[in-house]
Amino acid sequence: MSTTQLHSGSPNIFHRPGLAARIAGQVLHVSPTSASSSGVFLAAPRRTGKTTFMREDLAPALSEKGALVCSGQVISDTSIGCCTAVFRS
Repeated sequence: MSTTQLHSGSPNIFHRPGLAARIAGQVLHVSPTSASSSGVFLAAPRRTGKTTFMREDLAPALSEKGALVCSGQVISDTSIGCCTAVFRS
């Protein structure tokens, strides 16, 4: 995938396919000392592109490798717990 391909059609997205592929490989790698692979937690200040990166680059990279991608906006409703937010997504 080249950096000029846009999933959303917006010219304002800076795609990071290399970073997404690297993270996807790390997440899906199962260590010999672990019973399962890991998950991803993206943390950064608001409005810095976490959701866009997840939606436009990381989720497609994980899906291409056979992963089932589930995500939730945990902070969007502070009256519910994190597990409920992900479950509702």
